[in-house]
Amino acid sequence: MLSECCRAYSMAIVDPWCLESGVVGIPDNIPLPSFKFTTRARGTFTIGTAGCGYVAANPFAASTQGTGSNLFAAVISTDGTYGYSDYRYSVPGYTLEPGVVATWPDSPLSLNQFAININKPGSGIHIRPVGVGLKIRYVSSEFNRGGRVFVYRSPLNLPLIESNITGPQFVPQADLTRNKETSTVTVDRQWHAAVYKPSTPQDLSYGEFDDVLLGVYPRRMVSGPSLLMFVSGATPQQSFEFDFIGHYEAVGPNLPGFTRTNPDPLGMAAVGSANSTVQPTTSVEQNTKSFMSSVKDSLASMSHVATTAAPVLIEGVKHVANARQGLNIAHQMLQG
Repeated sequence: MLSECCRAYSMAIVDPWCLESGVVGIPDNIPLPSFKFTTRARGTFTIGTAGCGYVAANPFAASTQGTGSNLFAAVISTDGTYGYSDYRYSVPGYTLEPGVVATWPDSPLSLNQFAININKPGSGIHIRPVGVGLKIRYVSSEFNRGGRVFVYRSPLNLPLIESNITGPQFVPQADLTRNKETSTVTVDRQWHAAVYKPSTPQDLSYGEFDDVLLGVYPRRMVSGPSLLMFVSGATPQQSFEFDFIGHYEAVGPNLPGFTRTNPDPLGMAAVGSANSTVQPTTSVEQNTKSFMSSVKDSLASMSHVATTAAPVLIEGVKHVANARQGLNIAHQMLQG
């Protein structure tokens, strides 16, 4: 069975909306106390003049607004003036494309709290995402409902476009379908979600800070969104509701209060195995069912291996004990 901490973590990465408390961490092998919190951002985005629109999220951006560019916001989305048929969000100079707006979550941490002293590495706040999700649903008139939704998650949680690249950058619709984790669905009034999941060891580690923009912001926050809900072929000016949620852990100076997450190596192994094999869908309910079934199979497999290996281990211990006894007898005879 999964420990309580590991059960909460498994739900955070498969259905982060089911955990409202924010007291959830990653039960890894080092029970480092951390400040745990939840952020939320809700709003609407609008289909632009080319019949396309989107909302995108950066799972590594966990602050509310401070002094800085809107590129550091956790969520960006289109309004009715967006004029492109592909995904783009930034222009040179760290500003948003025309027709793209930022939404900041209700984080207890301000962007300015991530400022560091470039002469003292590790002097700022370090964060890591525990569970993050972005979902949308159509909310305009039924008569104008149309198009389809591309639900995209970057395989390695890298940004679709680096925000600090100079010159025009865009992602064509065709490129969105090349990722095996991309799902498409016809526009309807159901919620459809893109959920973050850790893909590299770096995703399970606290974010390192560096001197991007004179040492003020962590690189992950600057990079750009990696979760995307892109709508194509829709009627211009139609609206979709979006709901972003993120659960985070933070360590560093001047944080309110730390709590411990108890380690669960076996549970984390089962969750990691399920997380790497389950194919995401736009339905949170279906994704949760497949994920938990895979976790159960992983735990059963571990139990079977342990049960099968136990007699072999016992026999091995007996042989070692007998060999040791023989060596002791031989040693006594040589001494005699």
